[in-house]
Amino acid sequence: MINLLQNQLYIERKRLTEHWDDEEDFGHHFIVFGGEVVDLNEKVPPQPIDTSIRFNMPAWMRNYRKALKEKMAEQEKIETMLYQLHDYEQILLDIKLKQQELVDQLITPDVKKAVDDIHTEFVPRLQTAAFAIETLKQAIQEEVLKLGHTVENEYYQVQWKKGRSGGFDTRMLDGMAKLIPEINDARKPDGEPTVSFYPKK
Repeated sequence: MINLLQNQLYIERKRLTEHWDDEEDFGHHFIVFGGEVVDLNEKVPPQPIDTSIRFNMPAWMRNYRKALKEKMAEQEKIETMLYQLHDYEQILLDIKLKQQELVDQLITPDVKKAVDDIHTEFVPRLQTAAFAIETLKQAIQEEVLKLGHTVENEYYQVQWKKGRSGGFDTRMLDGMAKLIPEINDARKPDGEPTVSFYPKK
């Protein structure tokens, strides 16, 4: 998992010179990868992140760099696990290919042609059945939407769920909350984060 840290270099520089605002947008986005910062907006060589901690640093900078160093170590650990995951998936693929290779060695050309003919014969029948199923499912969904509640039998449950509220423009509310702090009293707690795998093509 790659942790996106927006404007890392600009924020570091800004903190050393003057007060800065978390909401400020410097127009650049950076990605931290393997202990280096890569600018996504410009084609520039990666720059190493300075995580050194010196005695004469102010306390906020020591704490900031310590936290950054710990985050980078955790990220490096996850990157290593992702490489391991790729290796495991490649091993699984190799096993499947070897399995198919051994099966193919047992099938004579005549048998293989007969099997291919059967598959070809059944393709239109499978497509017709799949189309009928999908068409009926869409019709059921439309009817349940009109009905307005969940319908089920011994085989299926078709859940009807009320649409989510459109909510509010959170950036606007965050800005207003700086002027009217009581707005924060109406804020609901954030949901728990989730993780999903999206393999790269």
